[in-house]
Amino acid sequence: MRAPSARVIREQTIRRSRFVGIVCPFSFQMDIKGLVRELEEAYPRANHYCWAWRISHPREDGNASDAGEPSGTAGRPIQHALAGSGLTQAAVVVVRYFGGIKLGVRGLIEAYGGTAALALEGVEPELLEVCGLLHLELPYDRADVFRHWWTKQGYSPEVLLWEYSESITLQAPLPVTDYTAWEAFRETLAPHGSLTWSLGEERLRRTPRMDG
Repeated sequence: MRAPSARVIREQTIRRSRFVGIVCPFSFQMDIKGLVRELEEAYPRANHYCWAWRISHPREDGNASDAGEPSGTAGRPIQHALAGSGLTQAAVVVVRYFGGIKLGVRGLIEAYGGTAALALEGVEPELLEVCGLLHLELPYDRADVFRHWWTKQGYSPEVLLWEYSESITLQAPLPVTDYTAWEAFRETLAPHGSLTWSLGEERLRRTPRMDG
Protein backbone atom coordinates (compact mmCIF):
# COMPACT_ATOMS: atom_id res chain seq x y z
CA MET A 1 0.00 0.00 0.00
CA ARG A 2 1.19 3.52 -0.80
CA ALA A 3 1.44 5.91 2.14
CA PRO A 4 3.01 9.31 2.79
CA SER A 5 6.53 9.03 4.17
CA ALA A 6 6.46 12.48 5.77
CA ARG A 7 4.29 15.55 6.18
CA VAL A 8 3.70 17.76 3.17
CA ILE A 9 2.37 21.33 3.40
CA ARG A 10 1.06 23.39 0.49
CA GLU A 11 -1.03 26.53 0.48
CA GLN A 12 -2.87 28.82 -1.87
CA THR A 13 -4.96 31.98 -1.68
CA ILE A 14 -8.42 31.97 -3.24
CA ARG A 15 -10.38 35.23 -3.29
CA ARG A 16 -8.43 36.52 -0.28
CA SER A 17 -8.99 33.37 1.80
CA ARG A 18 -5.79 31.51 2.70
CA PHE A 19 -6.02 27.72 2.45
CA VAL A 20 -3.26 25.53 3.92
CA GLY A 21 -3.25 21.82 3.09
CA ILE A 22 -1.30 19.44 5.34
CA VAL A 23 -0.85 15.74 4.49
CA CYS A 24 0.23 13.57 7.44
CA PRO A 25 1.07 9.89 7.91
CA PHE A 26 -1.79 8.39 9.89
CA SER A 27 -2.72 5.07 11.49
CA PHE A 28 -5.62 3.54 13.41
CA GLN A 29 -3.79 4.15 16.70
CA MET A 30 -3.71 7.90 16.09
CA ASP A 31 -6.33 10.42 17.22
CA ILE A 32 -7.49 12.83 14.52
CA LYS A 33 -8.64 15.26 17.22
CA GLY A 34 -5.13 15.33 18.64
CA LEU A 35 -3.70 16.02 15.19
CA VAL A 36 -6.17 18.87 14.67
CA ARG A 37 -5.30 20.35 18.07
CA GLU A 38 -1.63 20.28 17.10
CA LEU A 39 -2.38 22.11 13.86
CA GLU A 40 -4.59 24.62 15.67
CA GLU A 41 -1.48 25.56 17.65
CA ALA A 42 0.67 25.66 14.51
CA TYR A 43 -1.91 27.77 12.62
CA PRO A 44 -3.63 29.87 15.30
CA ARG A 45 -6.72 31.99 14.78
CA ALA A 46 -7.78 30.24 11.58
CA ASN A 47 -11.52 30.01 10.94
CA HIS A 48 -11.74 26.32 9.97
CA TYR A 49 -9.68 23.15 10.35
CA CYS A 50 -11.36 20.66 7.99
CA TRP A 51 -10.07 17.14 7.57
CA ALA A 52 -10.33 13.62 6.18
CA TRP A 53 -8.39 10.45 6.86
CA ARG A 54 -8.11 7.03 5.26
CA ILE A 55 -6.51 3.75 6.37
CA SER A 56 -6.32 0.26 4.86
CA HIS A 57 -4.75 -1.58 7.81
CA PRO A 58 -5.83 -3.27 10.00
CA ARG A 59 -9.12 -2.61 8.19
CA GLU A 60 -10.52 -0.26 5.55
CA ASP A 61 -11.77 2.84 7.33
CA GLY A 62 -12.00 6.61 7.04
CA ASN A 63 -13.85 9.72 8.13
CA ALA A 64 -14.16 13.41 7.33
CA SER A 65 -15.31 16.66 8.90
CA ASP A 66 -16.55 19.99 7.54
CA ALA A 67 -15.51 21.66 10.81
CA GLY A 68 -18.17 24.37 10.63
CA GLU A 69 -18.28 24.87 6.87
CA PRO A 70 -21.61 24.10 5.12
CA SER A 71 -22.33 20.38 5.02
CA GLY A 72 -20.51 18.56 2.23
CA THR A 73 -18.33 21.50 1.16
CA ALA A 74 -15.06 20.65 2.91
CA GLY A 75 -14.61 17.20 4.46
CA ARG A 76 -16.05 15.30 1.52
CA PRO A 77 -13.97 17.10 -1.16
CA ILE A 78 -10.85 16.48 0.92
CA GLN A 79 -11.85 12.83 1.24
CA HIS A 80 -12.38 12.53 -2.52
CA ALA A 81 -8.94 14.04 -3.19
CA LEU A 82 -7.34 11.60 -0.75
CA ALA A 83 -9.09 8.61 -2.32
CA GLY A 84 -8.15 9.79 -5.80
CA SER A 85 -4.48 10.01 -4.83
CA GLY A 86 -4.35 6.28 -4.12
CA LEU A 87 -2.68 6.97 -0.77
CA THR A 88 -3.70 5.31 2.45
CA GLN A 89 -2.58 5.46 6.10
CA ALA A 90 -2.93 9.20 5.60
CA ALA A 91 -4.78 12.23 6.93
CA VAL A 92 -5.30 15.58 5.19
CA VAL A 93 -6.17 18.73 7.10
CA VAL A 94 -7.06 21.94 5.26
CA VAL A 95 -6.83 25.10 7.34
CA ARG A 96 -8.77 28.16 6.18
CA TYR A 97 -8.23 31.78 7.09
CA PHE A 98 -11.36 33.59 5.88
CA GLY A 99 -10.54 36.57 3.69
CA GLY A 100 -13.88 38.33 3.83
CA ILE A 101 -15.35 37.11 0.53
CA LYS A 102 -17.82 34.23 0.59
CA LEU A 103 -17.03 31.51 -1.95
CA GLY A 104 -20.41 29.80 -2.17
CA VAL A 105 -20.98 26.05 -2.12
CA ARG A 106 -19.24 25.32 -5.42
CA GLY A 107 -16.36 27.63 -4.57
CA LEU A 108 -15.82 25.95 -1.19
CA ILE A 109 -15.88 22.47 -2.72
CA GLU A 110 -13.28 23.48 -5.31
CA ALA A 111 -11.13 25.31 -2.76
CA TYR A 112 -11.00 22.52 -0.19
CA GLY A 113 -10.70 19.72 -2.74
CA GLY A 114 -8.14 21.65 -4.76
CA THR A 115 -6.00 22.51 -1.75
CA ALA A 116 -6.03 18.87 -0.60
CA ALA A 117 -5.06 17.72 -4.11
CA LEU A 118 -2.28 20.31 -4.25
CA ALA A 119 -0.77 19.02 -1.00
CA LEU A 120 -1.19 15.38 -2.04
CA GLU A 121 0.70 16.05 -5.27
CA GLY A 122 3.76 16.88 -3.19
CA VAL A 123 3.81 13.55 -1.36
CA GLU A 124 6.72 11.18 -1.94
CA PRO A 125 5.00 7.88 -1.11
CA GLU A 126 6.55 4.84 0.47
CA LEU A 127 5.30 1.28 0.05
CA LEU A 128 4.16 -0.34 3.28
CA GLU A 129 3.64 -4.03 3.92
CA VAL A 130 2.74 -6.11 6.96
CA CYS A 131 6.03 -7.60 8.16
CA GLY A 132 7.32 -9.45 11.16
CA LEU A 133 10.75 -8.42 12.40
CA LEU A 134 13.08 -11.36 11.87
CA HIS A 135 15.82 -11.77 14.51
CA LEU A 136 18.45 -14.23 13.36
CA GLU A 137 21.74 -15.54 14.77
CA LEU A 138 23.90 -17.64 12.48
CA PRO A 139 27.52 -18.72 11.94
CA TYR A 140 29.81 -16.60 9.80
CA ASP A 141 30.03 -19.28 7.14
CA ARG A 142 26.25 -19.09 6.54
CA ALA A 143 26.02 -15.31 6.11
CA ASP A 144 26.58 -15.33 2.35
CA VAL A 145 24.01 -18.10 1.96
CA PHE A 146 21.47 -15.93 3.72
CA ARG A 147 22.40 -12.84 1.66
CA HIS A 148 21.97 -14.80 -1.57
CA TRP A 149 18.52 -16.04 -0.54
CA TRP A 150 17.47 -12.57 0.64
CA THR A 151 18.30 -10.88 -2.67
CA LYS A 152 16.88 -13.80 -4.65
CA GLN A 153 13.56 -13.12 -2.92
CA GLY A 154 13.72 -9.61 -4.38
CA TYR A 155 14.54 -7.93 -1.06
CA SER A 156 16.96 -5.06 -0.67
CA PRO A 157 20.15 -5.84 1.29
CA GLU A 158 20.08 -2.26 2.60
CA VAL A 159 17.33 -3.08 5.11
CA LEU A 160 19.45 -5.74 6.85
CA LEU A 161 20.92 -4.71 10.23
CA TRP A 162 24.03 -6.76 10.99
CA GLU A 163 25.96 -7.17 14.24
CA TYR A 164 29.23 -9.10 14.43
CA SER A 165 30.62 -10.88 17.47
CA GLU A 166 31.33 -14.60 18.00
CA SER A 167 28.48 -15.20 15.60
CA ILE A 168 26.41 -12.93 13.37
CA THR A 169 23.08 -11.50 14.43
CA LEU A 170 20.78 -9.56 12.17
CA GLN A 171 17.35 -7.99 12.02
CA ALA A 172 15.22 -7.80 8.90
CA PRO A 173 11.57 -6.97 8.09
CA LEU A 174 10.06 -10.17 6.66
CA PRO A 175 6.70 -9.84 4.81
CA VAL A 176 4.08 -12.15 6.30
CA THR A 177 3.17 -13.30 2.79
CA ASP A 178 6.63 -14.86 2.51
CA TYR A 179 6.73 -16.77 5.79
CA THR A 180 6.36 -20.07 3.93
CA ALA A 181 9.40 -19.30 1.76
CA TRP A 182 11.39 -18.47 4.88
CA GLU A 183 10.35 -21.72 6.59
CA ALA A 184 11.53 -23.73 3.57
CA PHE A 185 14.80 -21.84 3.32
CA ARG A 186 15.76 -22.00 6.99
CA GLU A 187 15.82 -25.80 6.81
CA THR A 188 18.59 -25.58 4.21
CA LEU A 189 20.32 -22.70 5.99
CA ALA A 190 20.85 -24.73 9.16
CA PRO A 191 20.02 -28.39 8.48
CA HIS A 192 21.32 -29.52 11.87
CA GLY A 193 19.24 -27.12 13.93
CA SER A 194 22.08 -24.70 14.71
CA LEU A 195 19.99 -21.64 13.85
CA THR A 196 18.61 -19.28 16.49
CA TRP A 197 15.78 -17.11 15.22
CA SER A 198 12.47 -15.47 16.12
CA LEU A 199 9.82 -13.33 14.47
CA GLY A 200 8.76 -10.18 16.27
CA GLU A 201 5.56 -8.15 16.15
CA GLU A 202 3.72 -8.09 12.86
CA ARG A 203 2.93 -4.55 11.81
CA LEU A 204 3.05 -2.21 8.86
CA ARG A 205 6.63 -1.47 7.89
CA ARG A 206 8.36 -0.11 4.85
CA THR A 207 8.53 -3.00 2.38
CA PRO A 208 11.96 -4.61 2.02
CA ARG A 209 11.29 -5.35 -1.66
CA MET A 210 13.76 -3.72 -4.05
CA ASP A 211 10.94 -2.51 -6.32
CA GLY A 212 9.36 -0.76 -3.31
